[in-house]
Amino acid sequence: DAIDKRLIADIDGFIHKVKLGLEFIHSAGYIHDDINDSNIMVMEDGSPKIIDFDSCKPIG
Repeated sequence: DAIDKRLIADIDGFIHKVKLGLEFIHSAGYIHDDINDSNIMVMEDGSPKIIDFDSCKPIG
């Protein structure tokens, strides 16, 4: 149970960081337009990094 709770917390934190990255992109006036598992790199510290901005498009 404790392991499951830690795993869920880790996954939740990872997804939250991806969400923050997407919010930053949106605040700059763009959408990524190709978010998928191959465009989210996992760094050595376990944090996500959104990559492949070739498909970015201006909002609106």
